[in-house]
Amino acid sequence: MTHRGPGPVRPGRDVRRWVADPFAPVLPLTAGALVAAGYGHPLSWALIGALTGYTLSGSV
Repeated sequence: MTHRGPGPVRPGRDVRRWVADPFAPVLPLTAGALVAAGYGHPLSWALIGALTGYTLSGSV
């Protein structure tokens, strides 16, 4: 069986292909990680406090 390459790409399909690409979510996630890195210290204490409260409330 011979493999035929991809057919002609229409302009609308090019945008859909980029949006559906698995790499597309990496860009906003990377930006979010960089922003969150600036708040790392307070967020870590908030997470520890939340987990402590969850544990002490008897939910575990």
